[in-house]
Amino acid sequence: MRKRQPIERDLFIAELSDEVVRMAKDHDHHNLRTRVMAHHINKESNLSNPVRRKLITHVMNAKNVRTTVHAKKHNRREQQETYIQENVLNRQFPVV
Repeated sequence: MRKRQPIERDLFIAELSDEVVRMAKDHDHHNLRTRVMAHHINKESNLSNPVRRKLITHVMNAKNVRTTVHAKKHNRREQQETYIQENVLNRQFPVV
């Protein structure tokens, strides 16, 4: 089988992957999220097309670069108040 010639998109993705790896090393995995990375790449680099988060995510997965994941924080106290009902009957049930 013959290897196909790289198209413009392949060259763009190769250039983008180099930029992603460079940014990962520069930021040393601090505050490295896809939105922040997309913003910085679009602002700083001289790529021919603007870059979206999804493409950066695919490139990061291919290059084994991990992002910072922030867990959602829930206010458990406010949630519990809605579930706890006042004990109106106080276990005094009429016997029939």
